[in-house]
Amino acid sequence: MRTALLRGLPAMLLSVLSLTISPPAQAAETVPLVEAVARLPLATESRHGYTREAFVRREVALFERNRPSEEEHRALL
Repeated sequence: MRTALLRGLPAMLLSVLSLTISPPAQAAETVPLVEAVARLPLATESRHGYTREAFVRREVALFERNRPSEEEHRALL
C-alpha cells in the first residue's frame, strides 16, 4: 500500500499544481517590431551619474588583462 501511495504521489502533486498555476497572460495586441519601437516614448538624454574617467579606467583594465605581462612577452621571444 505504501508503494502505491508513493507511486501516485507525483501524479497527484502535478494535478494539484496545474490547478493552482494560472495560464500565461496573453498580449492585448500583437504588432510588428518596427511599430512597437515607434510607439516607445521618447525622453531627453540624461548623463546623471556618468563619469568618462571611470569608463576609460575600465577599458584600460580590460585591455591590460588580455595583454601578456613583460615577463610572458620575454618568454615568448
